[in-house]
Amino acid sequence: YLSRKRSPDYDTFSSVQVLAATLERSPVDFVVLPARVGSTYYPDEQAGFTVRATPVRPGDKATYTVTCTVTDRAGQQLDTFTERFSGAMEHTFTFRQKAYGPYNTIFTLADAAGKLLVTHRARFALLPPDTRKAGYDAPYYSWNFNGAHGTPRDIAVWGDMLKRMGVHRTNLGGLAETNELARRYQLTMAQFPQLRAKTAPDATPEQQRQAMIAQAREHTARYPHCKAALIFHESGGGGPFPAELLGGTTTITPEQKQEDEKRTAIAREVAEAWRAADPSVRIVIGNTGESVVPIAKMFREKLPHNLIDAMGEESVGMTMPPELSTAYPAFNLRRLAEIYGYTNVMPEACFEWKSRVRRHFRPGLDAAFIARDALIAHAWRFRNIPVVGITEMANSYYDTIWGYGAFSRWPLAYPNDAFSATATLTLVLDRATFVRQLPTGSPTVYALEFKRDGSRIYALWSARGEADVTLDLGTARSYTRTAMCGAVAEDQTATQIVVDEEPLYLTLTAPLAGVRTALTRRYPHEQYAGADAATVAAPLATADEVVLVNTPDPRIESTTCNPSFIAFFRPGAYSVAEVADNERGACIELTLATNTPVPYLYNEYTFLKLGKTAPVAGEPSTISVWVRGNSSWGKIFFEVTDAEGEKWISAGSGGYGCVTHDWPGQAAINFDGWHFVQFPITAASPVKVHAPGENQWQWQHDGADGNKRMDFPIRVTGLGVAMHREVLKLTELVPVTPSIRLQNISVF
Repeated sequence: YLSRKRSPDYDTFSSVQVLAATLERSPVDFVVLPARVGSTYYPDEQAGFTVRATPVRPGDKATYTVTCTVTDRAGQQLDTFTERFSGAMEHTFTFRQKAYGPYNTIFTLADAAGKLLVTHRARFALLPPDTRKAGYDAPYYSWNFNGAHGTPRDIAVWGDMLKRMGVHRTNLGGLAETNELARRYQLTMAQFPQLRAKTAPDATPEQQRQAMIAQAREHTARYPHCKAALIFHESGGGGPFPAELLGGTTTITPEQKQEDEKRTAIAREVAEAWRAADPSVRIVIGNTGESVVPIAKMFREKLPHNLIDAMGEESVGMTMPPELSTAYPAFNLRRLAEIYGYTNVMPEACFEWKSRVRRHFRPGLDAAFIARDALIAHAWRFRNIPVVGITEMANSYYDTIWGYGAFSRWPLAYPNDAFSATATLTLVLDRATFVRQLPTGSPTVYALEFKRDGSRIYALWSARGEADVTLDLGTARSYTRTAMCGAVAEDQTATQIVVDEEPLYLTLTAPLAGVRTALTRRYPHEQYAGADAATVAAPLATADEVVLVNTPDPRIESTTCNPSFIAFFRPGAYSVAEVADNERGACIELTLATNTPVPYLYNEYTFLKLGKTAPVAGEPSTISVWVRGNSSWGKIFFEVTDAEGEKWISAGSGGYGCVTHDWPGQAAINFDGWHFVQFPITAASPVKVHAPGENQWQWQHDGADGNKRMDFPIRVTGLGVAMHREVLKLTELVPVTPSIRLQNISVF
């Protein structure tokens, strides 16, 4: 589970050799201290930092300058403060910002000549009054290392951090829920671990059973508000993917049958112990990756229905969009349960769930993914919703996929966007109940409705880009708009709003009557240097430029080592025609025939073989194509042939123990309307694909011959296209228009 995103990049080499270096010490010891630990402030708390500066040399009377600059999340400068001093100095900077949300603060120390000596980057966040009423019953969980890996150990510190996040479930590190500080913050566990009672080697089955019952009762006595228990946790064993989800029948060998029986016997023994100890504790089976494999074992062996309350899953997510990596595992489990007749069993999140490491995303997108994970969990009515850990790790564990947190490393503990996004979500949705998903006119624009008391709350976002959305307010006269990180605008009446990848919340006194999304989108975060001067390698203006190859392509199907929701590909029956598009003129339209049924997990693909194309001059770092999308969550695969004649396809073949091709969906068709889809060829590209590594893993060499290096100049020789017939819109499958349009494969 090492993260492949390192800084500096260990794989980059320079011709410059550094043989010696001189370290220069600042003449002033410089310390920045927040007004309160965690740097988060309610309206009745004054935000600020105290700077202490002490000259290193006794008697130093030189003049120094401290500058404090405050910016918003986007880096827009809001305030600048300057303090000049000589000798020892202590000064407190207080801030006048009132709008809720996070702020960046940059402190610099310079000498009299203006030479920069020290730069310190800090953050603070402003919070609205805490009006939450949920406590032990709040569904949110945060991982807590209790002092390990350089995290805070004091419950008075991390308990307050969790309270401000709206989180009441965590790892208490051996403390009982009845501990005084645990009671103050209403903290409990999310789920009990699997029972592992210690008994003598010659203990009888009844003695083992009684030992487990005693252990379960000890758990519930220490944590009376914890009402769920795991059966298996990263221990469900291996086995075949349940072919029933692909329309087939799973082949079970005698050895697999023996394994299924063994695991089911363990599950039954533990579940019966919990039922005897405390029937109010919900039993959550699985809790191993996507969990379909271990749960299918127990379903095949007919684990009694009364011993299962939920199916736990622990899918990691990483850089994969939540609409895939959170929604599909839940849907797969539900579909599996329906196939085997477990109609009342619903999916659930294990307390270890999702990794959204900040350094793998552009600023703020990690927080958006965390919020979207939680919203999708609400739509599935999860009883447990893990959000984000407390602080980032202060040791090498930071370089794993679990090194992230709501706050930066301890003891700095500056609030990341993930803190503000979590605190906002838990406040806006405090005690709210999910009602329904509203149709928006697009499979990749989402609107969830919640209710609380007499109000309605809506969470809206898009999977990619900015979309213009029209609201029908119905009988409501206005609404309160809350941004992902907490900025609030009251008494809003506009019916035309912009929805993007960061969830926003609308609170009304009556239900919305409708939501409608415009076809055209904007992509402010995908404006890459050089794209405006891209060289067209294949115009795709006429159908005779391409030959469709609708036969199996092992290069595309090699992605089967991926999670199930992006793993399954099969050739589709495609046709191509040239059309005159109203926006972009001459282009080709690719249409998938849908005459015969295909299981929902399959992406159906074709390959567009290009005729003779000329080599592209230079060494382009990026390849692109105009796509009029259909929100099918399909995929584009580029093929190039290098100067040596080797073929390369953008379907990365490894680097992480599995195929990691484009986990973030840079080449995904998760949008409507025209979009210039851009994809890296080399590490020099301005387009970055963290999956979880860098760009160089996104291409695979075709064949065994050649030097296995991409030699320039290259020619663009083909384009693979895959799409679904129907896509999962969080909780339900919806059909998509089975055609897209393509134009201008380009490089820059």
